[in-house]
Amino acid sequence: MKIKNPHILWDWNGTLVDDMDLCVFVTNQFMQEQHNKQISRELYQQEFTFPVIDFYHAIGFDFKNISFKEMAEDWISTYKKHFQDRSSLNGAVKETLEYIKCLGLKQSIFSACEVNLLNHSINHLELTDFFHLIHGVDNNQANGKEALARQIIEDKHIQPDETILFGDTVHDYEVAQNTGMSCVLIANGHQHKSRLKITGAPVLEHIGEVPGYLKSLQ
Repeated sequence: MKIKNPHILWDWNGTLVDDMDLCVFVTNQFMQEQHNKQISRELYQQEFTFPVIDFYHAIGFDFKNISFKEMAEDWISTYKKHFQDRSSLNGAVKETLEYIKCLGLKQSIFSACEVNLLNHSINHLELTDFFHLIHGVDNNQANGKEALARQIIEDKHIQPDETILFGDTVHDYEVAQNTGMSCVLIANGHQHKSRLKITGAPVLEHIGEVPGYLKSLQ
């Protein structure tokens, strides 16, 4: 992969913002209430997947007492309530974003997070000024990331062959593959490193390795 001046497309949850423990916390509230059990951080990383409903089936949620749509709405409400005190930026995020900004490269956000929540979270963490564009989905069920990618390509917001998607899940890799983008995965998010390595994509240990990776492309 040799792209001289790539457009950097960042995934949000798990890649830039460290919200995995928050997600485990919120998920366990519903697991405890509905099924009187909880999951560990390790199990979460091993089982989390897209579509998200498949993850809940995998950890034993049966949706007999509440529909997935209803749970998603309640889940997001609880997530918002605890976002400020149970999430933070991943490692050297600001330093990395500043480095890329100084290179003169465009940076945008591309997320399965609902767009209003996404904008609120980015603004709260004082990152808005780093990004050329912010792309989120129009639902609270983390659906439609590939469709969103195709839309922003169609609208000419990005050129896929000049774009590197940095993400933390196999789904990010799949979206990149299916839409012609390059992909680099970072192993400090929602899926375990062993799952990411199976894709064959470059896998970095943490976001602080991004500047060195970009230097290697020059």
